[in-house]
Amino acid sequence: MGSYGILAAVAFRQLDGPMRLAVWVFLAGLALKTWIALYRKSS
Repeated sequence: MGSYGILAAVAFRQLDGPMRLAVWVFLAGLALKTWIALYRKSS
């Protein structure tokens, strides 16, 4: 999960405008999907 945060920080520094937002939305979706998978696995 921390790698998504690092990638978001790099995107913040390197990108601007709609591309930055698109990368953030994509990374948020991947993070949510990963969190759900980990939650189901632990249950």
